[in-house]
This record gives sequence, C-alpha cells and structure tokens, in this order.
Amino acid sequence: MDQNLQQLISPELRPGEGVTYSARAIPSHGLKAFGIWLFAIPWTVFSVAWELGVTAMFWSGATKPGEPFQWMGVVMAIFGIPFVVIGFGMLGSPFWIMRQLGNRFYFVTNQRVILFQDGRKREIQSVPLDLIAETIRREDRKGAGDLVIGIKTRRDSDGDKVTEERKVEGVLNVKAFEEAVLSVQRRMG
Repeated sequence: MDQNLQQLISPELRPGEGVTYSARAIPSHGLKAFGIWLFAIPWTVFSVAWELGVTAMFWSGATKPGEPFQWMGVVMAIFGIPFVVIGFGMLGSPFWIMRQLGNRFYFVTNQRVILFQDGRKREIQSVPLDLIAETIRREDRKGAGDLVIGIKTRRDSDGDKVTEERKVEGVLNVKAFEEAVLSVQRRMG
C-alpha cells in the first residue's frame, strides 16, 4: 500500500487492526454514465430552444402589454426553467460520477471492509467481516468491475427479510479484492 493511502486510512484503524488489501476506484469506470447523454442532449437542446423562443416572443413585442398571451409567455418561460436546469444536470452527471470515483478507496482489514469516500466531506462505511453473507462480483474481460457485499439478512418490524448491500465500485482487479475479503473471513472463523 502506498504512503498516501496509509496516511488516509491510519486514523480510521482500530487498535490491533491492520490493512491486508487496498484498492482505489478507477474514474474511467464511470464512463458508462455517459449513456445518459443520449437522452440529455435532446432534452437540453429542446429546453433551451423553448426558453429562447418564449423569451424572444415576450421581449420582441409580439404581444401588447396587458394581453392575456403576454402573461402566458411569462408563465411558459418560468415553467421551462426547471427543464433547462435538469438538462444541464444530466449533462454534468457523468463528470460528477467520475470525480466521485477518483476519490473513492476500499480497504480490507483483519476485522472489516472499509469503504472510504474522500472529498469536501468524508464518508466512511464499515462492514464487519463476520456480517458478510455473500459477495456478487461483476467484472469485465480485463478484470475490472464491482463487488456487491451482501450483509447478513435480518427481519424488519413487519417480519420481512431485509438484506443490506454495500457496493465496491470500479476496482481494477475486483477478483483479487473479493479473494482478500473471503480469505480474511475464512481465517476469522
């Protein structure tokens, strides 16, 4: 493990806990999020064209002040603003996802799996190894992919079975990460 990762995780470790495996999410794993652009580009173009058309009609003097259609133009322009904002949000979401993945780290210790999101705010999730019921690995031909960690099932207040999941996303060698988790888990018991 490189020194930067060691400095990042050291304050989070419990007494007697040591890192056995670490991985960093690869930002390029977020490239699949660009599929939303097939929908976002026409959405945004239409929304912006709508706003420009309504605004141009309103300011060009096509309607006289006080006419009912003038107020309808104002309402139509206000109604279109959320659609433009949503469009630009969809266009920017793949970049946001890739940025998030670039600041995501995963650690396997002798006690737990730690999912570490760095950024303006840090988010640290811990999964004790003795609670892991199953793992589901999804990988591409090069071995990169995701690992879904199923935490032991429990019953909710209605008596329904609930299985919690944690997702390790975009790991370069996801099989090695899974093997590290299962290996430590076998040693524990």
